[in-house]
Amino acid sequence: MEWKDYIAPMYEGEELIKRLAVHTEYNESIRSASVAERLMALSSLYDMYIPTDMSVEIYYKLYLALVHSLSRKRTSNSNTQLYENYKAIKGSPYHGILGGIDSFVITGGSGIGKSSAISRAISVISADNIIEIKSPYQKIIPFLVVQTPFDCSLKSLLLEILRKVDEVLGTKYLFNSLRTRATTDILIGTVSTAAMNHIGILVLDEIQNVANSKNGKNLVGSIVQLINSSGIAIVFAGTASIVPFIQADFMLARRLMNLHYNPLPYNQKFYSLCKIIFMFQFTKEKSELTEEITSLLYKFSQGNISVIISLIVEAQESAIQCGQEAISIETIQSAYKKRLRLLDGFRSSQDKRYDVPSKETFFLPICNDPNNESEHLFSDIVVRSKAMKVGILELLRQYNIAVEEVDIG
Repeated sequence: MEWKDYIAPMYEGEELIKRLAVHTEYNESIRSASVAERLMALSSLYDMYIPTDMSVEIYYKLYLALVHSLSRKRTSNSNTQLYENYKAIKGSPYHGILGGIDSFVITGGSGIGKSSAISRAISVISADNIIEIKSPYQKIIPFLVVQTPFDCSLKSLLLEILRKVDEVLGTKYLFNSLRTRATTDILIGTVSTAAMNHIGILVLDEIQNVANSKNGKNLVGSIVQLINSSGIAIVFAGTASIVPFIQADFMLARRLMNLHYNPLPYNQKFYSLCKIIFMFQFTKEKSELTEEITSLLYKFSQGNISVIISLIVEAQESAIQCGQEAISIETIQSAYKKRLRLLDGFRSSQDKRYDVPSKETFFLPICNDPNNESEHLFSDIVVRSKAMKVGILELLRQYNIAVEEVDIG
């Protein structure tokens, strides 16, 4: 059986970016609509998703892990593992056979888009929530996403996994476990069996909760047992505070690869993302994305995508409500001071490498065709050279424009 026949093909390049992206419907005529209509339409920006390098890497990693996880099902080893799980439920010691070499952890700051990247990748990989195999009959949930309990109760986590499996497939794992008052050890065996039969990848979101709970170490340690006896890949997603807990458990650390992501740096990709969001304007007057606005957006967001969207949405909402009807430095500053000031603590805690660079490192705006460097007019570069008081040759080299110095003396 070819598992690739049951999931979408692996996309790449522009096709992958197109499928990962989520854009809201927009028509410039909305700018002449009533205040109520524009404010309602403005809120749709929160539903946008703009793929980044992180989105692409997570997509590929999840895709490959799913294929490998599915290929383990219906093998002689999986049948042996099912028997071992059955014996463990009856009281015998657990014996893991399959392991979980595809498991990994995704870490990064809050709001950089980890959960959104995972969600978009899952939607592209598995358009259907269930893989249904006719002969022999079997139903598999490609990705099961579960939130880590705030109190890090292992039993609560296991019961939630069973509840979600029952919810999607109509099985009775949870009912039977509650009816028999199953212990935690028995639940691990039940969840492992359910995972082997019906789950491709288990995603544990908000895993950083283990850092704030006395049950955290116990939960992390027990997950090793679950990985070994389920034979599926388990993906952890959360902030970097989970890393010390994983490093402290060698058995878990050697099974995981860490994909760590930082907020966007201040470069052309940041400008490109701002430019896309800036296209969706609901104020009566249309504004252009200037160097000053780009710099201010970075200063307040520190490269955090969710904050960038919030700034642009709130700036427009404020401008519409007060009658200014344009996105400007003033409306962005006002929106931050009045509505997003709670982010001051977040900004002050960021590493200095995320500070806005000096003028000497400012980038040229991306042209309409990013692959056509000739669209950077020489006259524009000369103007920037004078404004920034930087030598023209240095600036040309900065933008990968070939320069050859010739001695005419």
